[in-house]
Amino acid sequence: VVIVSGRLSDGSFPRYQRLRRLFGPTLSRIARVGARGEEDARRFAALGIPEARIRVTGDLKLEPRVPGPVAADLAEALGTVPALMAGSVHPGEIGTVLDAFATVRREGLDASLVLAPRHPERFADAARAIEAAGLAFRRRSALGGGALAAGEVLLLDSVGELAGLYGRAAAAFVGGSLVSDVGGHNVLEPVFAGCPVCFGPHTGNAREPARIVLESGAGERVEGAAALAAVFARSLRDPVAARARAAHGRAALAPHEGAARRAADCIEAVLQPAAGRTP
Repeated sequence: VVIVSGRLSDGSFPRYQRLRRLFGPTLSRIARVGARGEEDARRFAALGIPEARIRVTGDLKLEPRVPGPVAADLAEALGTVPALMAGSVHPGEIGTVLDAFATVRREGLDASLVLAPRHPERFADAARAIEAAGLAFRRRSALGGGALAAGEVLLLDSVGELAGLYGRAAAAFVGGSLVSDVGGHNVLEPVFAGCPVCFGPHTGNAREPARIVLESGAGERVEGAAALAAVFARSLRDPVAARARAAHGRAALAPHEGAARRAADCIEAVLQPAAGRTP
């Protein structure tokens, strides 16, 4: 058994510590751990995995990558009106995003909104929330022809298309971060695509990515609809500066290039000796 890009969260680590005697036999069978960072490596060692078996290989989510292409009908729908993105959004955040978008529109700024709920089972709830807010919207699953108008919402009720769309956005919000019981999602996907990002205060599951984004200036924290609207508006008013902020984030991620190669080396170091053994 090999663990790569291994993390022990603030929530799970104390639980594993309390049950260390129970988990001991299982942990002793782990041949190698490729930890995401130094703190994770220390936590794995504290659970009893020998330090000689632990390496810091890096976080696979920090590996710079090129987003995939955008489907032709989606590209047509985005048109030329600046798009604001809200990705991986949870139920407790949808109202905040819609309120922020309404504020941006009241300030006279032209923009459309792409809203992507985190879970497919929430697509219908999101549609009802958009309707209740009095906003015109289309579903990805029933897109039709023509570009989104300013003030229109695209409900991304599909899976696997979010990362590519960030590259077409003026600014992005990543959800799971305004609700305390989630801990945030991948705040780097917009930055990989050259888009500035913002997120809420709860990023325990994305601590290192959030730190990089904040320190590089590629993103910022928001704590409500007013703050989110301000970030969106600033990016719409000065798109050149917004793209420059995202570029700083991409530059800050350059040192993390190679995490995938180090993870592969970690695995191969275990498999190669095993392959030479006689059954």
